[in-house]
Amino acid sequence: MGIIKLQNAGESLTATVTKAERVQGQYGEQVKFTLPDGDLYVPLDSALRQLERIPLAVEECAGETLVFARDPNNSRPGAKPYWGIRLAGGADRATPTKRLTYQEAAKPVSTPQVNPPITGASLAQEKARVARAYLDLFGYVKTQPEMQGVSDVAVQAASATIWIAWNQQGLARAEAPKVEPPKPAAKPQAQPKPPHDFSDFPPEPVDEDLPF
Repeated sequence: MGIIKLQNAGESLTATVTKAERVQGQYGEQVKFTLPDGDLYVPLDSALRQLERIPLAVEECAGETLVFARDPNNSRPGAKPYWGIRLAGGADRATPTKRLTYQEAAKPVSTPQVNPPITGASLAQEKARVARAYLDLFGYVKTQPEMQGVSDVAVQAASATIWIAWNQQGLARAEAPKVEPPKPAAKPQAQPKPPHDFSDFPPEPVDEDLPF
């Protein structure tokens, strides 16, 4: 087996491909088609462009009967003829098996849901749990030193910002941090007052104190 050459416009060859692979040739990357009578080398870009129209990948050519042709190139005088590759029998599409392969490849990949939908009684329980978690978050934010002295509206805004960030990162289902309510400060105890001394009360009147 030797090298099969198709050089002139109008030349063609119909053969069943035994193997097809990308190789590094003397003039750059090529596709080597192993045929019953020898090896046919086609420039990589030309081969990929023609196979895409069928459509076929290089590795899928094995077992297919293809027509290799040199089509006229009238773009300028002396230009090399184009490479043409098509399925034998005039078909312009791959065999049903190959078409099925491409259809399956085009199907979107389904990804499992991180949080599956909840219905029925579980939905009510989940709503209650989320509400408790959000209230816990609100209480946690309110006890932070940075939030001392600010209004509940500001605390609500900060809590909502954190909750949205949790939700975007898939953390909204996690329990919010538990917050112990602050203990009231102990009031200073007043010192007991000494008992009143009534030993000198009322004072004994003297004559000068009388009004008459």
